[in-house]
Amino acid sequence: MNETYTLPPSAPHANHGKTTASWVFTIGSVIGALIIAVGIAMYQPVAQIAGIGVLVLAALAGLGLRAAGKGQPREKTDGAWYR
Repeated sequence: MNETYTLPPSAPHANHGKTTASWVFTIGSVIGALIIAVGIAMYQPVAQIAGIGVLVLAALAGLGLRAAGKGQPREKTDGAWYR
């Protein structure tokens, strides 16, 4: 009964997800959603498709920046936080 337990690890870094990759993805997603909304309101299928294209580009840019090291860093754990 003399086992000592620790709390599970919290977020590894203090940026709380406020990274370049997340900002690029968020702003791109908002712009893409606005383009889609305007396209729906004005019944312009070309604008709707363009908005979808902006969303795809925002996702690819976010993933690319994350792969380039501009996203939330990851720490490797063995999965046993209770040791």
